[in-house]
Amino acid sequence: MSDQPPRTPDMKDFPDHWGFYLLQAINRLDDKIDQKVDVLEAKIQKLDDTIDLSNHQLNEKIDVLRSDMDRKLTNAQYWYMSTLFVILVGFVTVILTHA
Repeated sequence: MSDQPPRTPDMKDFPDHWGFYLLQAINRLDDKIDQKVDVLEAKIQKLDDTIDLSNHQLNEKIDVLRSDMDRKLTNAQYWYMSTLFVILVGFVTVILTHA
């Protein structure tokens, strides 16, 4: 019994004269629930689109920062290498002039 999907109630479920009114009330509530679910699904889709847009913008900013960092590291590498070269030339010059 629990393996069967739920079914929509009909007039057989309410044999007395109140059954018709109860069935109408259930159907109205079911319609209201469906409307609310549709509204919530639309809101979820809108939030999902907003999150996707934010992720895209964030990824673009990260890519810009990454390229800036790569450029700065490359410039720093050339600066350090040139500094070491100047120090080495200075030591060689000092050693050769005193020899």
